[in-house]
Order: sequence, then structure tokens, then C-alpha cells
Amino acid sequence: YLTSKAVIISFVERNEAWISRRLELQRSINGIKETYSSSTPEGRKARKEALAYLSQRAEYWAELMGVKPSKIRLSSAEKRYGSCNTRGEISYSVILMIYPQEYIDGVIVHELAHLKQMNHSKAFYKEIEKVMPDLKFNDDVTFEMFYDFEKNPITIYENNNNVGTVPVDQINYTTFNQGGNNVFNAT
Repeated sequence: YLTSKAVIISFVERNEAWISRRLELQRSINGIKETYSSSTPEGRKARKEALAYLSQRAEYWAELMGVKPSKIRLSSAEKRYGSCNTRGEISYSVILMIYPQEYIDGVIVHELAHLKQMNHSKAFYKEIEKVMPDLKFNDDVTFEMFYDFEKNPITIYENNNNVGTVPVDQINYTTFNQGGNNVFNAT
């Protein structure tokens, strides 16, 4: 099963924008996981702050929705940014911290809606619409594809500190240091 170099090059060229977006996301995920690592005192402090922030946002939305999660946890999941189990326990991924508040709130509301509907039925989406009528989720599309990297900045971490946001087109990926200190350097 060999593929010619020409076919590979053609595939990469046709999908260059998608590949770039995926690399951008993965680099930011790698940085956020390092920043929020539970293996360092700084990381444990950052995780505690992230959990407090996500819990505060969840409390706000839960009150509006008339629900109350039994527990809120922080995970390091890369693919599932939120989950809710039948015991009413909600987990949010630390990866959410790279997104702006409106996207974080979208995931929070999505998981809180599971406290009323443990499925993705029309009734489930009606629960979301009650508090966020403009939010559109597509279960066939992952959350990161819901996020528009072209129009919105992403969070930049340097030496494990949030140094602000930078539009995607201003990021210089050649200075990315996988081993350590910088996730992105803005040009």
C-alpha cells in the first residue's frame, strides 16, 4: 500500500488550511496541558483557578436553567471538552481555557442541559435554546470546528503564563518550543 509522493503532495496542498488549523489547535492544547499540569505547583494552582472559573460560570448558567450539578470536575481530555453522567457530575476539560468565554459558556450550557435531558434529542436542544437561542451545536462536528479560528483570537501562553490573545494570522509557528517554555510567539 504505497502512495506516490505526488499524491501525498497533492493531498497536503488541497488540505493545507485544515492541516494548519489542526496544528494551531494541537499546539495550543499542548501548551495548555503543560500550563495546567498537576505535576507542578504552578500547574496545580492554575488548575484550581480554572476549576473555580468554570464552576462560577456553571453556577451562573445552572441558576438560569433551574438545574444543579452534583459535582464539577476538571479533566485534561483533548477531544471531549465536557461530559455529564447520570449522577449529575459534570467534567470540563482544561482545554476550554484557550477559548473565549462565549465558547466556554456554550459547552457549559450544553452539559448542564444534560441534567434535564441525558441525550441529544430535540428536547435537549430546546433546553439550550431557552438560555442561548443563538447557539448552534452540530453533534457531527467537534467543538473545535465550531470555533472560528479565522475570526477569533486564541490564547497565548508563554512560560506557563497567559500573555493574552493573538489573531491566528499573527502567530509565528517556527518559534514554537515543544519541549518547554513557549507555546506560541506572536510576530
